[in-house]
Amino acid sequence: MEMIERSDGHKITKHEIESGLQRILSSGTFRAAARQRDLLRFLVTKCLEGHAEFLKEYTIGVEVFRRGESFNPDRSAIVRAEARKLRLRLLKYYATEGAADSIQIEIPKGRYRPVFKPLIAKKEDAAHAAEHHPRRLRSSESLDRTSVSLRPGTRLFDAKYSSALVLPFRTGANNQEGPAFTQGLSDTLSHVLQRIPGPMLYSVRTAPADWSQRAARGTGEYSGADVIIHGRVETIARQRQVAVHVDDPQSGRNIWSEQYVRGANELTELQHEISLSIAAVLSYRSFQGCCDALGGLAKSGMRSFRPQAYAALIKARYLLNNHDFENALRHLEHAIAIDSGYAPPYVELAKAFVQLSHGHTEDFIQTKSKIRSLVSKALELDSGSGFAHTLRAITRVQDYDWQAANRDFLRGVTLGPDERDAHGWYATYLLIVGRFDEALAETEKASQIGSYSAAASYNKGQVFYHQRRFDDAIAQYRRAIAMDFSDCWGHIGLGLATLQKGSFARSLAEFTIARKLSPGCKLIEAHLAYAHAMSGQFDAANQLLSKFLGRFETGDFPASALAEIYIGIGNKEEAFKWLHKAIDQKDWTIFLKPNPLFDSLRSDLRFPRLLKRMNLE
Repeated sequence: MEMIERSDGHKITKHEIESGLQRILSSGTFRAAARQRDLLRFLVTKCLEGHAEFLKEYTIGVEVFRRGESFNPDRSAIVRAEARKLRLRLLKYYATEGAADSIQIEIPKGRYRPVFKPLIAKKEDAAHAAEHHPRRLRSSESLDRTSVSLRPGTRLFDAKYSSALVLPFRTGANNQEGPAFTQGLSDTLSHVLQRIPGPMLYSVRTAPADWSQRAARGTGEYSGADVIIHGRVETIARQRQVAVHVDDPQSGRNIWSEQYVRGANELTELQHEISLSIAAVLSYRSFQGCCDALGGLAKSGMRSFRPQAYAALIKARYLLNNHDFENALRHLEHAIAIDSGYAPPYVELAKAFVQLSHGHTEDFIQTKSKIRSLVSKALELDSGSGFAHTLRAITRVQDYDWQAANRDFLRGVTLGPDERDAHGWYATYLLIVGRFDEALAETEKASQIGSYSAAASYNKGQVFYHQRRFDDAIAQYRRAIAMDFSDCWGHIGLGLATLQKGSFARSLAEFTIARKLSPGCKLIEAHLAYAHAMSGQFDAANQLLSKFLGRFETGDFPASALAEIYIGIGNKEEAFKWLHKAIDQKDWTIFLKPNPLFDSLRSDLRFPRLLKRMNLE
């Protein structure tokens, strides 16, 4: 095996590697991790024996995890999942118990062959490192107020860090604030980093709350992040204790760690202090230098805000992510009441109204003026709010003002390149106007932000569906359902795509599941009636149609949905009539230009008139 040259002129020997391995296997970090111990022992032993070329996923599954010769890596993610856990556990080991080790064993991402690297061994080297790195608390030290002490202008690390992923903070049994703390820290860090002058624009993303479960299933990814930020937060004796770690996911090295103790009511101040400390590390400045940089910007026009308003905003974002709209709206309105000159709560409130009306056209029509008012206020307070521009673009789509909408969408993704929803909405707009390649590019950008999600697969499926690539669409919708069965949109997409393939029973089954997951959604009810008609069940389709016609009269059913049912029945006259009514209502959800549902109408001379009325021709 090739030996590695150390900084003191020696090479890493087989004995050093074996000794390092034994220290890891007998450590407290790995005490309760039998699978990771077995995997690490196998990988290192095979490498030392000169059999590194046999370290393949199949071999590991069979020999380490006893999966048998029928093991199929495409159907089981156990090897990938355990490798991810091993990388994280190694990262924790070298940040704590293994900080004084002479070598480091790494498992590079995407590979199973271990890499052995020298660590600082001499005392004078360690002293030099301590002088140039943020101070770490030893376990014997009491937790107290700490800050980063760095020499101004000192370059701490060889690499430049331009993107960070904040993982969900772990919590103790007596604390339920981990998700809200994670979101708040991510938002604050992004706010700080993007406002400190420098050659790089930092990207800060928040991993979803179920990231650890996704990692266990093999779907939790670092998505190209240069650093990952993770830690633990718990409240003990009315004090909040927080441990924060900044790690390099590629090498597994701990870049910086710190611990804090604060009063239970100092959440916002603590998030700002941690963000400034991390900013000092990532931007090669001193802690005071970061404060000075932000202070200069504040004097030149950057407005401060009240901590209570910020805390309410962070709580609302957490509730929105968990679909608790009622309480989220209450917190957002509270944030605005506390500080009416703070833009983000207006943006989040408008976003919440858009989410609430998604799939309910008549609800969006009713709330459009409220959304516009909120967005206008947000842009008045902060013209650089990327998602406020995206929200304004959504309202312009309903006005069929496609050019103005395009300008706002572009502005939104330019100002907020790491806003996954901004790229998702822009992709929807591009689909409506028939720009498929650009729509697919935007869905790709959205999927690369944070962990890969069910929404990312659904959005790709939508592009393929409207391109008539139904097999590709089905594959994406099935992937979305596998990642989140409870999300109705994957089932809706699969129902439509299988219907186009003539699989009527499958289509009806998917729409039925979707209706159970989202009862009362008019879009799903229309699809179900359309599927009955297309499968020849005209009595069932007409029965649903009669009920829906009565609901339209009371304003409880959209015209576009009735047009869809008439298309299924084969009544073109009524289909055109109801499509015109839908355009009268400024319904933008019909996707008239690309939607396969309207293919039977396209040869009719009346169809171009519909497109013209929507400004699509």
